Amino acid sequence: MTDRTAGQTLQSNLSDFAGADILGLLRRNAGLILLVTLLGSALTAFWLSRQAPIYVSSAAVVLRGSELPSDTTQNTQNQTTLNPTQVFTEVEVMSSRDFVRRLAERLDLFDDPRYNPALAPDDGVDMVAWLQPRLDLLTERVFPGRDFRFPLPVGSDARMMTEEAQHDAVVNKLLSQYDVSASDRHNVVRIQIRHPNPELAAYFANEAANLYIDMRATNQQRDLDRLITFLTQRSNEIADGLKQTQSEAAALIRDHGLHDTTATQLLIAENIRLENMAAVADPGTERTREINTRLAEIDTLLDARVAAEIALAERELALKTETSRFDSVRQRLDELEAQRQTPNFDVDQIARAEIPLRPISPSVGATMAIAVLAFGFIGIVLVILRENIDHRVTSSADAEKATGAEVATSLPKLNRRMLRKKGGPAGVIATHADASYANGVSSLVTLAMRDAQIGKAPVVLIGSSISGEGKSSISSAMAVSASRDDLRVLLIDFDTHHMGASTLLNAVRNRHRMTALLNGEVTASDVIRPTKHAGVDVMNFKPGSRVSRRAVRSNSAAEIFAELRIDYDLIIIDTPPFLAAEEAGRLGGIADKAILVCGWRMCSQQAFSATAQRMRKSDLEIAGIVINGVDPRYAKSYGYYAYTTSYDEKGYA
Repeated sequence: MTDRTAGQTLQSNLSDFAGADILGLLRRNAGLILLVTLLGSALTAFWLSRQAPIYVSSAAVVLRGSELPSDTTQNTQNQTTLNPTQVFTEVEVMSSRDFVRRLAERLDLFDDPRYNPALAPDDGVDMVAWLQPRLDLLTERVFPGRDFRFPLPVGSDARMMTEEAQHDAVVNKLLSQYDVSASDRHNVVRIQIRHPNPELAAYFANEAANLYIDMRATNQQRDLDRLITFLTQRSNEIADGLKQTQSEAAALIRDHGLHDTTATQLLIAENIRLENMAAVADPGTERTREINTRLAEIDTLLDARVAAEIALAERELALKTETSRFDSVRQRLDELEAQRQTPNFDVDQIARAEIPLRPISPSVGATMAIAVLAFGFIGIVLVILRENIDHRVTSSADAEKATGAEVATSLPKLNRRMLRKKGGPAGVIATHADASYANGVSSLVTLAMRDAQIGKAPVVLIGSSISGEGKSSISSAMAVSASRDDLRVLLIDFDTHHMGASTLLNAVRNRHRMTALLNGEVTASDVIRPTKHAGVDVMNFKPGSRVSRRAVRSNSAAEIFAELRIDYDLIIIDTPPFLAAEEAGRLGGIADKAILVCGWRMCSQQAFSATAQRMRKSDLEIAGIVINGVDPRYAKSYGYYAYTTSYDEKGYA
């Protein structure tokens, strides 16, 4: 079968199943679905019983903007506002392995055998050490004298772990119990601990918050100390600069007599007087030369004094500026020293972790509910897959689809105790012990007698695909049922290998072969045997006789059956299975119609379809199909013989 054909077949099966009765499917497979659900629920309950309870406790810290100034020379504090990026950065810090390692150190988990695998007690048997010498002994006995062995793989011993590996193992386990989260709408960071011990869950969460607060406090204190050191150094530098400037100003005042504020005015006045005198004096005279010399001296003194006054003004301005800076630095330094004495940190714990009262997992109720639903769904899926994969004939629709013929009736599975007590299906019909079965067989007799002519008994062939589908049982039951309607019935047992119909009717086996009858060596009366059921005769032959194709189609065979049609009202032929013996197909020229028997959930649809095709090729008209052996527990879900069952329950049968 090609992939394309297989795909088309699967698609056809799925489309056929989509139109099936879903409720009937669930009803007839309720046991399997219930079994899968109960088994899954039991496994879930066992798993839950093996799970340690997990308690969750959480603490919360709030982050505030830093109060440390960005400009150390300002007189005011610059409080910054945190943004979501900074908050989530702190979350990453608290989630880092370095932080968790510090938390493990704070909690002394490196020395805790519950976290450090190297310290865990050795409560088991080293299977490798126990098995290796025994394997070596077995190898020595199997291969004596040979020097080789099969070393077993040795697993890693936790007690041989390095210190770094132990620390990593502790950190990994603590990380699996530790979670940090934050929201972009506020500056609150939540620390959550999952632990089998409720007290330790709360303790670990609070210790994690305390560790983070201590780290932030340490960092903030370090920043304060750094700023105080810087400002102290800066104030000393400014003070030294002030001293230097003051010394320079004092030297200018002292050297140039700047403490006498009238000296400059006097020099200017003297300069003006000398210039006036030089203007009226005769040039070239001694007096004029003395006046000019004095003017030059006055100008030199004025220039030096003005330069000194300018330098003094610069020193005074520098003193004023540096004094202001010095005062600002000292003021900020005093504030930082006060803040160090009474710290106001930028993080605080706003919610302490409390000891949880009940575990968060495992949630027994929710888990079991989900398990019931999940395994119930799995059971339904398994049922659907089984129904789709199972190609056996389980319903009338399967039989009709495989053969193209109509299902005449379906017969229930008879109780074994009833069969032993009543002497087989014929006895059940004779005593009317099972109304549903009797009504179904009666409908087959009606089908066989349809269109029957007076003086010409119909010949009905009862065939099946494989052995064990109830062909002989139905043949004998039909014979007895027809006799109860005052019909003379002849059952011809052509299944010479098993002779099931003859056995069920307790007919004496014949010593003549089939060819002897067809060749005229014996007459029909010689091979016909009566039964204990009035009106029912059996024609059988020596076991192992073959059905010759030429003999069956001979004129003598036609003459024999012409006489039998006159002597009897109904002739039933029991044949070997069509797929097991080719002889069954040789009887097509004798029978008027055929009834195809299908064992419920026994024959595959492919085999059933092949049987129908072989019967048609043998010129057999399939008058109807009978599905035999339907389990009454599933009958209603498959829609079998619902009419006959209700008919019997109402007392009409």
